[in-house]
Amino acid sequence: MNFGRRKSRLEASRNADLVALWRQHHAANWAQMKIRMDEATLANGDFKQSAVYPMVTLASNPSLARVRGMLNAIHHVALICTDYDRSRRFYVELLGLDLIREVYREERQSWKADLRIGSAQLELFSFPAPVMRPSHPEATGLRHLAFAVANLDPVIMRLEAAGVAVEPIRIDPYTDQRFTFFSDPDGLPLELYEAP
Repeated sequence: MNFGRRKSRLEASRNADLVALWRQHHAANWAQMKIRMDEATLANGDFKQSAVYPMVTLASNPSLARVRGMLNAIHHVALICTDYDRSRRFYVELLGLDLIREVYREERQSWKADLRIGSAQLELFSFPAPVMRPSHPEATGLRHLAFAVANLDPVIMRLEAAGVAVEPIRIDPYTDQRFTFFSDPDGLPLELYEAP
């Protein structure tokens, strides 16, 4: 009899714990939804319009939330090279990026080339004795730069004909698209991604 009462108390205690967890979970969900409603109202003036500009909670302070689509595109990626002439030839002559402008900045003893690829730009810089960033093993920061191509095969043939080592083609398990990697003259990993 005593054992039965103890078992009932344990079950009741366990059920109470589960109910408390359930309430806590739903309270947290409601609080999160309330924050999103408040953010949407702040951004749009009307919660009903929040679907047009979905909010992303970046912090508990709603004034720090931003509207998706605030950034339009990647404008440029900047690379620092050890041998400016070699890297300029690699990106312009071998890879075919368009040279927009090229300037020598005397005060910094630095070349800067603005190269166009699609709607984005690649800025190529030279500096006296730049410090090398590690690419292997992988480190925090820029992992690689990827270029979209219609067909990998002719690009790979061109790179290999120029003596550039290209990794075997792989298949992206999430998109079923083909891709491969190679490196620029300073060892920066570059990717070719076959985009539909």
